[in-house]
Amino acid sequence: MFIYLIVNHKTGKYYVGQHKGNNLRKYLKTKMSVARHNQKGGSHLFNAMRKYPQSSLWSIHALRSDIQTREELDETERDFIKFLRSQEPEYGYNICRGGEGRTGPLSSKEKEKFLAANRAYWIRRSLVGQTFGKLTVQSEHGRDDKGKKLWDCRCDCGNHTIIRTNPLTAGSIKSCGCLISEAGQKRWAKLDMVGKVFGKLVVQCEAGRNKRQQRLWDCLCSCGNHTVVKTNTLMTGNAKSCGCSRKGLKWINKNGKEVRVKYENLDSFLTNGWELGQVFARRS
Repeated sequence: MFIYLIVNHKTGKYYVGQHKGNNLRKYLKTKMSVARHNQKGGSHLFNAMRKYPQSSLWSIHALRSDIQTREELDETERDFIKFLRSQEPEYGYNICRGGEGRTGPLSSKEKEKFLAANRAYWIRRSLVGQTFGKLTVQSEHGRDDKGKKLWDCRCDCGNHTIIRTNPLTAGSIKSCGCLISEAGQKRWAKLDMVGKVFGKLVVQCEAGRNKRQQRLWDCLCSCGNHTVVKTNTLMTGNAKSCGCSRKGLKWINKNGKEVRVKYENLDSFLTNGWELGQVFARRS
């Protein structure tokens, strides 16, 4: 019986395992074949074999070949995994601490013991109760279409959001989205628009906030009217007057297509087959 070491020469990572046969090279070829044909799921080692399928990148080495009993085999495997730190993702592909492997079917008692240990392992890995930024994990929420575990998280602002494990633990998501909104509000809060000109509009003073807490500005139009406009609407150029710029426009149409045209350009359109439509009513 062997304790073996499989090495990936591309990444430098390795895997410690046990084998009761007598041909390690054939055993490695069999593992790589199984990894190629079993595309769904699998261990870290199988995932790596699918990512690096070239056999020249892999080698197998006997660490011990003089073991006589199963108990010694399991104990030696655990010792090598611990010594080589192959459970740590930085160094190796082992998932378990060793000694869990076996050949042949499990008895009902062994199966029950294995399932209990597996449930305890995943309970320890549960994120429920943990906090990531402004998010506190409330409960597990099933899996997405790719099989990734989802978590129901409550944000400090009171909202709930569903997030996968990786973005949570990696720190790429820290709120329900309110952090982005707060950052935007802080950015706009520093902006003073008074005196600035946008088309026909001159900003006179701040006019409070709307229901979405967006800043509003009282603007004086060159026609003499006052209008209240949001910061973003001014900055993007979507508001350039109180609405008076739309006065003096005509709806004209051709083949079912309608456009608005200024009076000074109306003649050129009418001579090209466009028909006069309704007068555009200025919004109050």
